[in-house]
Amino acid sequence: MNDIEIEKIKNLIPIGSIVRLSGIEKKVMITGYIFDGKSDYLGVLWPIGDYSDEAKLGFNTNDVEKIFFRGYENLELEKLKNILLDTDETDNNKEDVVTNG
Repeated sequence: MNDIEIEKIKNLIPIGSIVRLSGIEKKVMITGYIFDGKSDYLGVLWPIGDYSDEAKLGFNTNDVEKIFFRGYENLELEKLKNILLDTDETDNNKEDVVTNG
């Protein structure tokens, strides 16, 4: 895991946060994290929400221009960050670690 990936995990924006992305006029609500190497987050337009598969947006940390509202944060989010930081980058099954960890 490189320094950029470590910083992204340490500064994860919580699920439920409302953000503005570069190039998108409407606000976006973060609905999940993606561990595919292409995107950091999954989101939907706010206040419209998840009305179809096409409504889901994958985006990266550097696409976030502004955070309007931060979602709920507690020890469980910190545990998730620690699990992700402790997971070796050669482990291709991070989703399983997160959902079953």
